[in-house]
Amino acid sequence: MVLRVTASPDAINLIPLSLCVALIFGLPALRNVQPGVPAVGALSDYISFIWAEFIVATSAVVLAWTWIIRSNREGAPKRGQ
Repeated sequence: MVLRVTASPDAINLIPLSLCVALIFGLPALRNVQPGVPAVGALSDYISFIWAEFIVATSAVVLAWTWIIRSNREGAPKRGQ
């Protein structure tokens, strides 16, 4: 989703960014609701959960950065005007 948004030349829709931010807070809650989940910091966290959080957080930063750059580019006055 992040690759599609950053590769398209169109204006950025903020739905993917809001989804990334919601996932950052939603994944820990989802993990804790599952039955029989070990305490935070188990080996399974290092293999999957922490990587998933890292990927979502990185995606949110990339989307926010792309949105800032494109909004500055669109709002800046053209040279020679």
